[in-house]
Amino acid sequence: MESGSVTGVVNPGGQTTLTFANVNDGSDVFCSFTGSGTINNITGTIPSSCFSNNGSTVAQGSFEAASSPAQTATVLSGPYAASGTKTCGTSTIPYAGSGTVTITLQPVLSSLVASGGQVTGTIGLSGTESTCGMDSPTMGSGSVSGVVNPGGQTMLTFSVEGDSDIPCSFTGAGTSNDITGIIPSSCSHGSIMSQGSFEATSAQPTPQFQIQQSSILLQTQSNVQQLIHATIQATTT
Repeated sequence: MESGSVTGVVNPGGQTTLTFANVNDGSDVFCSFTGSGTINNITGTIPSSCFSNNGSTVAQGSFEAASSPAQTATVLSGPYAASGTKTCGTSTIPYAGSGTVTITLQPVLSSLVASGGQVTGTIGLSGTESTCGMDSPTMGSGSVSGVVNPGGQTMLTFSVEGDSDIPCSFTGAGTSNDITGIIPSSCSHGSIMSQGSFEATSAQPTPQFQIQQSSILLQTQSNVQQLIHATIQATTT
């Protein structure tokens, strides 16, 4: 993996010029090159001096780096599972349900870690349950409110309406990246008596800049030319 340092200037209006220095691919080859564009998109050429010179191989390349869209909400998702009993006719048999919980919150939780604040959003549950010897789909949805304390400790309250159309409430707690909680028996429906748990985590944030594509032209001893399209991720310090 190539790595190096970046310096540059943003002119009034957003026109941007960057210099990439001491780029190294793990060998003894160090090189520098430039890129230019806007605050949202940078392009440039990677000179042949940046590639290990193995025999008669000569290479040069180009890159385009685009900024990721601004994040407007935090999405946490993960598994839930519930177990208990259900009455089937005159018999009481084991019950099991499982699936995925998705929690969407605004504003972005990481923006509240320093000073704290209130959050609102939605919750959705989708899965399957085994009842009376049959597997059937189940789902629920509802609203979320909560608070993020300075430092990131988070408390959420969920109000969910499931298959029974009877709302139930429960809580979850954790950090801005991981929320766990208990789904109480009051969220059961029909003759089901069950209790469950869930854990929802957020995906890792996307780097601000990511190389989208690089085109590298190789010329070998046998004079065969190949166009190689590769994805290169740049690590900057």
